[in-house]
Amino acid sequence: MSDATKDALESALAAHMADEADGPVMLTGYILQACGQGMNEDGKWATIYTGLEDMSMIVAQGLLAYVNENVNRLSFGEWDD
Repeated sequence: MSDATKDALESALAAHMADEADGPVMLTGYILQACGQGMNEDGKWATIYTGLEDMSMIVAQGLLAYVNENVNRLSFGEWDD
């Protein structure tokens, strides 16, 4: 990812979070996963992972757990105890 694209992405994420929070927010981490329909130079499919540079792996794990839980709820509904 180019520096210009990374900066634009991080600015857009921070602006969105500030809108949701009704005030300034410092972006401290994000996880971006994408799946494209193209081939890399070796002719193989590629999965892209990128994150905020120097982001804590604890933050990354928390974000992934949060996403997984929400995707499970959307896919399967609430879990019964």
